[in-house]
Amino acid sequence: MSFDQQHIFSESTRGCLTQAEIDSYVEQNMAAANLREVEMHLLDCMVCSDAIDGAMDLRELEARQTQSSSSPLKWIFRIAAVGLVLIGVVFAMKLYSAETQYETAFADAFVPYANDITATTRAVGSTNDDVDSTVVAAMAAYDQENYQEALESLKHAMAEGSDEDLLPLYAAISEIQLGHYEAALTYLDFVRVNDPDRYEEVLWYTGLVYVKLNQPTEAKEYLQQLVNESQFYSPRAQQVFEQAFGEKLSPQAIR
Repeated sequence: MSFDQQHIFSESTRGCLTQAEIDSYVEQNMAAANLREVEMHLLDCMVCSDAIDGAMDLRELEARQTQSSSSPLKWIFRIAAVGLVLIGVVFAMKLYSAETQYETAFADAFVPYANDITATTRAVGSTNDDVDSTVVAAMAAYDQENYQEALESLKHAMAEGSDEDLLPLYAAISEIQLGHYEAALTYLDFVRVNDPDRYEEVLWYTGLVYVKLNQPTEAKEYLQQLVNESQFYSPRAQQVFEQAFGEKLSPQAIR
């Protein structure tokens, strides 16, 4: 060991830094009272400055070795994190696919019930010009796909005592178009009880509402009846249910 090295690392030598002072300076835990004195010394002493630089380099090398030794574990955590992300993405895609299936099935199958209330039938036997004009306005808005305005006029006409049986059905269709599905079901149930001639239409639109609400059990209840009983709606009911929920409806024997 040379004289300079002995001088630097000697615990008893005054002036130059001891090993303890070098360690304390590198680890940044030197008392403030001594720090300024050491920094002033480093400005004048090249040997101590080199010793400090070497100690810092050694510390950095040790830190890299520590990080390198733990890197396999870090890679394991990274791979696990990526795996969890991929699982989440796959799950979200499946969930989105399931949602879009019934949404698409509803959109493909739903067609508003055509306007069967002509101006001639409205005029025959009309005893209330105000109600009659309200019905005209309601159906004009309905034909123009202005369902909010149509619904308001339909409600007004029904409240005023219109004897037109189809108004609740058009109110139900308007509610569906506005996204008010529970209200639509209420109107459809009213039509089912009071207008037997629209029985198949009630089953069809009620089944579609439950498809839209992603309620396969309820949708199946209504659509299955159409498969069993309606020549016109049977193929449509089978198609929409299979598209929405991946299950085929077959005609069942009526007991």
